[in-house]
Amino acid sequence: KKCLSICLPDGATATQCMCEECRKLDPSNAAKSEITVFFPSRHLVPYVASTDRVFTFMSRVAEEVSAEFPDKLLSCYAYGNYTKPPVRVKPHRNLMILSVAGIRDMERNVAAWRSFGNRIMWRPNAHGGFYVAAPDNTGRILFENVSLLAENGVFGVDYDTMSSEWATKPFMYYMACKAHFNPDRLDFDSLADDYCKAGFGSGWKSVREYFDIVEKACDSVLEANAKSPPAITWDQRVQRRLRLTKATDYDALDRCIASARAATEGDADIKFRLDRLQFGTDLGRWTNKFLGGTATSAEKEEFRKFLADYLAKDPAAYPSDHPRLNM
Repeated sequence: KKCLSICLPDGATATQCMCEECRKLDPSNAAKSEITVFFPSRHLVPYVASTDRVFTFMSRVAEEVSAEFPDKLLSCYAYGNYTKPPVRVKPHRNLMILSVAGIRDMERNVAAWRSFGNRIMWRPNAHGGFYVAAPDNTGRILFENVSLLAENGVFGVDYDTMSSEWATKPFMYYMACKAHFNPDRLDFDSLADDYCKAGFGSGWKSVREYFDIVEKACDSVLEANAKSPPAITWDQRVQRRLRLTKATDYDALDRCIASARAATEGDADIKFRLDRLQFGTDLGRWTNKFLGGTATSAEKEEFRKFLADYLAKDPAAYPSDHPRLNM
């Protein structure tokens, strides 16, 4: 093997150690961050970034391994409250760093990590989007990010949170793939138009408008979240996700689908694709109702029937066991 992972565990109800010796590894002038505390309830506590602490450990491991295997790499995440680069510690040369920076701060974060001379990969949770069962489109930002990385010597990309949500995220999945393989160096809009023409025939303009409406809603939420204070509680994080379902004009999306149907009447393949977009749109409406806390018992039963009826016909539209459907 050329590389082995020494990434720290992800998740579980374990808070980082805050003993005196560990805290000595956290410079007081490190970037502002927070730590997750799970008891008595899940919440965030302001603190400094733990990157120096983590990469002190990673570099010590790499130093010992490289003594016997000087040409082997060890991969480690720059993740959570250790996403931003360290202040005092220089990562060992044999560490391959996987940055889990988000789509809005990827460029600055990856550039900072690249300055140490290590091999860098981008390991985003970008396909998770806003983590709601609703139409989601950050395809343009993903496309631009991957194109930028490819032109600046980043080693590779490793996507997490790609959960096969084909009714709500087909366009962003496609555009991310095209960014990786674009030998003709076509621009985003040319590829987007081609996607809509190939998949929706004479209804392509209406479908392109559909994706544009979703993109504008996502952009407005990203802008609002960037201006908001940090989300300290779990409920505040849920409310940030709910912003997308509230920012989306579902009636406008319905009109786009109806227009595309009228232009492509009689084409069974296109009807199937438009039905899937409609299912994703209706999922967004339901999500808005459930996350807003206004759904009645009768509506919850109606929602379960809505899911069962559609997914029986098109199981690839959305994972039926996805936790986002447990509303």
